Amino acid sequence: QCNRGEDHFPSRGSRFTVVQSGGLDEDQTYNISCSFFATRETDCDDGTDNDLDGFIDGADPDCAQ
Repeated sequence: QCNRGEDHFPSRGSRFTVVQSGGLDEDQTYNISCSFFATRETDCDDGTDNDLDGFIDGADPDCAQ
């Protein structure tokens, strides 16, 4: 869970690549955490640059569409 505790799931067909550098130990447990960011503004009224393009809400061209 991330983003204020809301569950987010990538769209169907999304791909993630996990790269492990170093040796694997069969006796260890590994935790993997994935993060992703919207490619366009998803909430035009939350005061956050959700798509990380440098524009917040009303200043983001995505919100004008």
